[in-house]
Amino acid sequence: MAFKRHSSLLITLLISLSPIAIAQQHQLIQLTFSDSTHDGYPYWSPDGSSILYCSGTQTSCYTMKIPAEGGNPELITEIFAQHARWSPEGTYIAFDGDFGSIIQIIPSMGGVPVRIDPDTIPVILSGMPCWSPDGSRIAFHSRGTIYILELRTGATSEFFRLEGKLAIPFDWSTNGEVIVADVRDTVDRSRSDLWLLPLDGEPRQLSFLEGRQVKPSFSPDGSMVLFTSNHGGNADLWVMPAVGGEPVQLTFYKGDESNPGYDVEASWSPNGSTIAFSSTRTGYWAIWKMELDVEALKKSLF
Repeated sequence: MAFKRHSSLLITLLISLSPIAIAQQHQLIQLTFSDSTHDGYPYWSPDGSSILYCSGTQTSCYTMKIPAEGGNPELITEIFAQHARWSPEGTYIAFDGDFGSIIQIIPSMGGVPVRIDPDTIPVILSGMPCWSPDGSRIAFHSRGTIYILELRTGATSEFFRLEGKLAIPFDWSTNGEVIVADVRDTVDRSRSDLWLLPLDGEPRQLSFLEGRQVKPSFSPDGSMVLFTSNHGGNADLWVMPAVGGEPVQLTFYKGDESNPGYDVEASWSPNGSTIAFSSTRTGYWAIWKMELDVEALKKSLF
């Protein structure tokens, strides 16, 4: 994989609020530099020192690791593996294996993967496994129904489904009481909304924007939800209060005719000060990170 010394770009992003526009400065740093692979779905290690990501071509997809400050990528899996996530204590990595048909776990330092999803629940085109905060459970989806797997016993229970929708889990709240998912319309593929799914309580729609709101992630303090949306006419990163409310757009990359702009698949660093995401800013899919002015961002939201 080609590697170049990381570059940074200090840009000013305008974040719109009702009639007020607040200017914030966020530092953007490119972390991966392979123009022959599609690098996506970054996910931070529990200590914030490294970032997992998928690196794929038309025929393969591997899980890689790169230092959060930039550096040489390291191969974690030599088999098909995507949507990888560290367990909360950092001991294991769960991912979609075998072209998205099974869910596997591997030791975080590498090793032999073990399948964990039951044969009775077919996983098709990825299950998007995500760990509970205590590491005891994994949420995943099969054909749009969300299931919860108890790792100690292997017991799997149906958690959420909505007629005419495709529900995909993406993150748990820090207290383990709520799963945030994107719920996609199976008839009108241009519509998708974010939902809060309490383990004990009624599901609640969180976003009400036009277009597609997908791939949500709770901030570490639980106050905000980061997500990808095309509501502004392009695929960009947005953030909104976790209790609901007006969202704020974080990125505004439009690209051009030869390279449509995409900023997608973002996740928070453990301390909440930085996000990692996948972008086409350089003409190919690469992993970037953005350091946030968190206090200014919260003032614009609350």
